[in-house]
Parts: sequence; structure tokens; C-alpha cells
Amino acid sequence: MPDRKRTVSCDVLVVGGGIAGTAAAISAARAGAQVVLAEKNSYFGGTIAGAMHQALCGFYGRKKPPAPDRTIHGGFADEFCAALKGAEVRQMGRVFVLAAGYKNTAALLAGFIRDEKRIRFIRGVVFQAECRSHVVSSF
Repeated sequence: MPDRKRTVSCDVLVVGGGIAGTAAAISAARAGAQVVLAEKNSYFGGTIAGAMHQALCGFYGRKKPPAPDRTIHGGFADEFCAALKGAEVRQMGRVFVLAAGYKNTAALLAGFIRDEKRIRFIRGVVFQAECRSHVVSSF
């Protein structure tokens, strides 16, 4: 296989098109950044889609049954869960999960990415990245 190099410029590089990577890419794009989202697979969803998980955990607390669109994180997590039409919150052991199905999750993530004009999606690549930036913090 020939060694191919390609240079891409962006404000934010997100590696991985799972739920967390997609949320990071969308949040950065909505904040005004030019984003490159790189995923080794041809589909979104990461482990959820690749392993065909049927339930999503980590969105809810353990105290009481929540509404599907009211996560402990807020922001994009609320928007994502609300968009999973027909998904229901179920208790599994001591935690609440969103029974959504991997196909719904992958398709929904793809739709969110497609709607964001500041995100460029690169798939099916293994790459090496070099960051040339600095972070400025004020207290």
C-alpha cells in the first residue's frame, strides 16, 4: 500500500465518530470552529453501532425514572436523546438506560453531522496528526 499524506486545516480535529466524538464536533462547530471529524469506519456510532448495542447508558442519574430528553449532561445530550423518536428509558439493574437501538443511533448521528456546515467528515483513514496551536486561559 503506498504511503499517502494529506494535509487538512481546521480549528478542531475530532478523532472518532461515536456519540462522544460527534457531540464534540457538533458543539465545536456550533461555537464557530471549522471542524474535521475523522472516523476509521464508514459509519457513525462507534462502539454502539459496531457492536450493535441496543441501549445507551450514561445519560441519566440513578434516583428516579427520567424523561428521555432530560439528561444529567444537558446541551447536545438532551437534543440527541429527544431526537431518538420512540426510544424509551428503562431501568437495567441500578441504572437507567435509553433503549434506542444501534441503527437508530448511527442514522441520527449521521443526520446531525450532515446538517452542520462547519464539519468536514473524513472516513476510512488512518492518519497522523500534528497540532500547532496554543491555548489561552483567563482567570
